[in-house]
Amino acid sequence: MEGYLATITSASENWFVSNNIAGGSVAWLSGAGGGSHTTSWTWRDGPESRGIVPGFFTYTNWANGEPRDFIGEGYLRTNWTGIGLWGAAPHNLTSGYVIEYGSFPSPVPEPSTYLMLLAGLGLLGFAGRRS
Repeated sequence: MEGYLATITSASENWFVSNNIAGGSVAWLSGAGGGSHTTSWTWRDGPESRGIVPGFFTYTNWANGEPRDFIGEGYLRTNWTGIGLWGAAPHNLTSGYVIEYGSFPSPVPEPSTYLMLLAGLGLLGFAGRRS
């Protein structure tokens, strides 16, 4: 299992992370982007960063007026102006962070997988010739 900055994909997950994990304190999440257009924000880590449309948010909970287009505010924090509300912030602000653990699906099979496949096909071919 790998640890990575948390990604939030639903209202219930946002509530759980903001209240129980972060305990109401401001904390970093995996999102990053820039500008005031929410479509320019993506998940930068975790399984959501490797999806069909890599990284784009499927759920958001921006605080009023967020994300702002201030220079350097390209990183996502939760509990910004209230519990569960997201805000853009520069990377040099000190706060906690939320780490989630999970496994990443391997997009490319390992070489040993091909070896096992070839061995299995070879055995099937050999068994087919014997019968």
